[in-house]
Amino acid sequence: MRGLHSRNALHSTRACVGGSSDTAANLRGACAIALAGCALDKITILTHLVDPARDPEKPARIDAVRAIDQVSVSKHLCYCD
Repeated sequence: MRGLHSRNALHSTRACVGGSSDTAANLRGACAIALAGCALDKITILTHLVDPARDPEKPARIDAVRAIDQVSVSKHLCYCD
């Protein structure tokens, strides 16, 4: 979970042609995917995936949404009887 919420990871940028590039976006995305496979309860996992789903970097957002999908499919996210 450190990779999802680390301040250093969120603000790690490097200079590139035309601006800066977030070098930690792939790390945050990989951490989101890994979190989906953890043995935590689904509400805890989904709570931790809310912020990454709003990440400013597209690759991290995409992986967070994929992780949310994995949790909802693999753990049968349903509140109905």
